[in-house]
Amino acid sequence: MGSPDKAGRLTLVVSIDLMERVKNAVFWTPGETMAGIGQRAIEAELRRIERANGGPFPPRTHPVKRGRPMA
Repeated sequence: MGSPDKAGRLTLVVSIDLMERVKNAVFWTPGETMAGIGQRAIEAELRRIERANGGPFPPRTHPVKRGRPMA
């Protein structure tokens, strides 16, 4: 995991159902946070896609486009 003293903000749009499930888990799990669940979930998914890629992806060559993708 990244250093706890260094953090960035990542805004995601998720379904209402997923958001409510996360909130319920945080409510009923002492010490749990939405950020903690999100951090662990993203790390697990990145491990999966990096394994399928044969290793970590190279650094970006230009900024990632923001907003919704064009249809």
